[in-house]
Amino acid sequence: EAGRAAGVRINFFHGRGGSIGRGGGPLHLALLSQPAGSIAGAYRVTVQGEQIQAFLASTELAVHTFQSYAISVLEHTISPPKLPTDAQRELMQQLADASAKAFQAQVYQSEDGIFSRYFHAATPTSALASMNLGSRPAKRKAAGGMQT
Repeated sequence: EAGRAAGVRINFFHGRGGSIGRGGGPLHLALLSQPAGSIAGAYRVTVQGEQIQAFLASTELAVHTFQSYAISVLEHTISPPKLPTDAQRELMQQLADASAKAFQAQVYQSEDGIFSRYFHAATPTSALASMNLGSRPAKRKAAGGMQT
């Protein structure tokens, strides 16, 4: 809405990884779940990591992938999902606030930092931190903790 009001055409971008948390999942459903008006005949995507092989390994697979994108963009453009009502937005905000409060209490404000101690004892975070994996640092704060 803001882009349209300012006369600016906005093109949304999506980086697709393998897991749901990294942007993966069924391609068609991922596109159709985008907000109404966010895909107006155009959609920019980057296929990342192991998904390059999964989506583009052969000519046939690449054609199928591009067809899936084209069909999904067309479907979303012709029949976009309905925008949430004010009541639905209010309910979503209430759920987001309640879940954020519960998460903060459990993870960051646990009694005597028990969650952080348990997490580091039960997972290989110290071993992973010393390995040269990926392009991002294993932790960003020298003190560690849950916020690193």
